[in-house]
Amino acid sequence: MTGRIRKLLSSCTRWVSREVRQEELNDFRVAVTDGSGGARIRLSGLLGNSALGICAVTVRTHGGRVNIILRQRLSNGVYSGSFDREFSVPAGVHEVTFGSGNAVIWRREQGRPGNAAVSCR
Repeated sequence: MTGRIRKLLSSCTRWVSREVRQEELNDFRVAVTDGSGGARIRLSGLLGNSALGICAVTVRTHGGRVNIILRQRLSNGVYSGSFDREFSVPAGVHEVTFGSGNAVIWRREQGRPGNAAVSCR
């Protein structure tokens, strides 16, 4: 009976997405540009497992923080494991985090007039 349940569960996982952890990414890059229109952050990389693809990107703002969560699932020729996305960073945001663990990947440096300097992690 246990074998049947395991087989059923494994066949169902192809329909289920799960969160991408930062350590599952190869060549994860964070690039920031700061212009007159405000800061823009560009995330790029590649999933370590070639059978999986990015199926969703969630961007949520919580006060002065933006959190970005990537979700993955079996690609089935539909989803790609590589990603290259650019996001605007509103003036009131002081840091950008990745994943449900809120790992800081960018923080706005304080104390400078005009557009603040940025630092990446």
